[in-house]
Amino acid sequence: MSKQLSAEEVINKIVEHTGKTYEEVKDLVAKTRESLNNFVNEQGAAYLLANNLEVPLTDNSVKPSNIIQIKDIVEGMGPISLFARIGKIYRTKHFMRKDNTPGQLKRIELIDKTGKIYATLWNEKTKLVDELNLSPGRIVRIANAEPRMGLNNEIELNLGSRSTIDTNTIGIDETDFPEVEKEVVLPINQIPDESLNVSIVGKIVERQGIREFERQDGSKGRVTSLKIMDTTGRIRVSFWDDDVSLALSFDEGQVVKLTSLKSHINKNGFKELTFQSFSRIFPYSSNELEALPIEAINEAPFLSVNQIDETVRNVSIIGKVVGINKRISFMSEKGDGSLQSIIIADPTGMINVNFWNESIEKLTEIHPDDIVKITNAYTRYSDYSQKIELNFGKFSEIEINPPETLNDDITVPYVKFEDIADRMPSVFIKLKIMSEGEERTTIRKVDNTEAKVINFQVIDENGEFGRLAAWDDDIELLKDLGVDDTIEIRMGRAKRDDYGVSITIGRNSKVLKINNFDDSNTLLQTADKLPQSNFYEKVELDKIQQGMNVYIEGLIVKIFQKVVFYDSCLMCSRKVTNETGEWICREHGSIEKPRKRMIVTVTLDDNSSITMKAKFFGETAEQLFGMTSDEAYEINERIGEENAVVEQVKDKILLKPLWIKGKAKEDQISDEIVLDISKFGWLDPHKKTDEILSRYQGL
Repeated sequence: MSKQLSAEEVINKIVEHTGKTYEEVKDLVAKTRESLNNFVNEQGAAYLLANNLEVPLTDNSVKPSNIIQIKDIVEGMGPISLFARIGKIYRTKHFMRKDNTPGQLKRIELIDKTGKIYATLWNEKTKLVDELNLSPGRIVRIANAEPRMGLNNEIELNLGSRSTIDTNTIGIDETDFPEVEKEVVLPINQIPDESLNVSIVGKIVERQGIREFERQDGSKGRVTSLKIMDTTGRIRVSFWDDDVSLALSFDEGQVVKLTSLKSHINKNGFKELTFQSFSRIFPYSSNELEALPIEAINEAPFLSVNQIDETVRNVSIIGKVVGINKRISFMSEKGDGSLQSIIIADPTGMINVNFWNESIEKLTEIHPDDIVKITNAYTRYSDYSQKIELNFGKFSEIEINPPETLNDDITVPYVKFEDIADRMPSVFIKLKIMSEGEERTTIRKVDNTEAKVINFQVIDENGEFGRLAAWDDDIELLKDLGVDDTIEIRMGRAKRDDYGVSITIGRNSKVLKINNFDDSNTLLQTADKLPQSNFYEKVELDKIQQGMNVYIEGLIVKIFQKVVFYDSCLMCSRKVTNETGEWICREHGSIEKPRKRMIVTVTLDDNSSITMKAKFFGETAEQLFGMTSDEAYEINERIGEENAVVEQVKDKILLKPLWIKGKAKEDQISDEIVLDISKFGWLDPHKKTDEILSRYQGL
């Protein structure tokens, strides 16, 4: 077995082969050591110099048989040496020691025909990678490395102060070492579905913000992403945890090269790349990519649904899928075509998004309640729906449940009956069925043919009654419903008329049974526990009878001068007494301090044959006056007149149209019907006003 040459022997061979003097070679060896910060000894420097000068040392060079193989390395061995090929080079990690001094480490994957092992370089040793121009595929000699137990209970090599790395492989048969996959830069449209070694060159066209999250073990994590584009397409590259800051150090519009990326298909069926611990990103020069106009690449601005109108040409949007329409085929001047649309919603409204021909395939993995991110869609007015719709075009992209929305709750704009005025073509509402369905046949169609309709009495989350209806084929959507079922209506048609509020099922409507309410929600109560008194019937004042719950639209034509004030319990609002210097509530006993409540009496007129007294209590009285009971009481006390607060607010209230909901009760003193108001709101200033004001000219 031949031995390794000494430094003196290598120097003599260099002198013999190059014709240089002994002193010149010695000086070159010293300079070689100095260039490597003396991390190699004189012998190693002589070998490196011989390698650079192409001096053959084959006769007595080291053979692999003299060096330990990876499979034979065990914990507890003394310093060892080995030849190996570099598989991967990981990025340098920085850390703080216990004494608050900075440190750094870098890992290298080494492989031979018997296995692989990781070597860890510490502190100044990490610079050797750049100084020796090490890269994956290079064969190196590691000397004086210490085998230690590392991560995942696997043996690793620790390169300390006495360890060396030598790139001189003269006499080594490289075919004895497994090849590593060579770096091949791929066009984006040729990236394989699954790979651990993808390299690309492209232009950064979008930088996402940082999203923080919590893992199952309680640890915190961060993620961001860059969207990269070349001349063949675009793809997202995700960066996790410590790599987030690396991603954000590059700007939109910058051309970069990324190596050793992982490609995979995400859960939504879309291809994406992940930046790994041994991946690299660095600036790259490409005239072709740099010339790409950034205006053509930048995504259209993200808007909410209510911001999209005829002035917006291109738009990006994030919303929840609330409807998926059937695919339809058609013929046009350009030939056969197909169309399928989805309906997405955000808290501000809903909008149709149309997919044409080949782009329909992108809807394969979409389901109701998915969150979708659509970029670069274009707007167009639809003659059919008579409203603005979005269209998925050539430069559009869609992402299902994007990572940045995982913790977001994109709510749909649900309504209650009180929100419905006149006609609303598409609403979301939660209801309880209060009656069996009443099905009947009627003549409704323009051709005088019969139609079927089914009606249910329902209540909303406020306990207000209304009607749910379906016609003809849509009756199937309601056929399985029974009393006490709680349901969600998606995209129902709503209207308010003289008969109250109604919801009608339409072609795109969905009916879902639900039960996820908190204990206080009216929809959890059974029908027999919900008295009919919760139903507010729209009537005129002259039709009201004792005990009715009514809905009235009219004007306040008089405010009674005396406002009643009383002290109440903070918890139950009942009247409290103070006979012994202590405030006492019948429900809660002794209380520390009461609050003022007031009762305001007014006269209502709705242009029927009579007027009627109505009483506002507590919070509704405060809403009417626009001040708290304490503030109203203080005005009367300060001015010293019991009608002072009425005089101050009457100009803002009298003859102003409003709607009220209340219960008709018989006054025990006057025996007349009086309305106890439970809820009210102001109406359009022109509604009801003109027809009533003629009776009060001059007030």
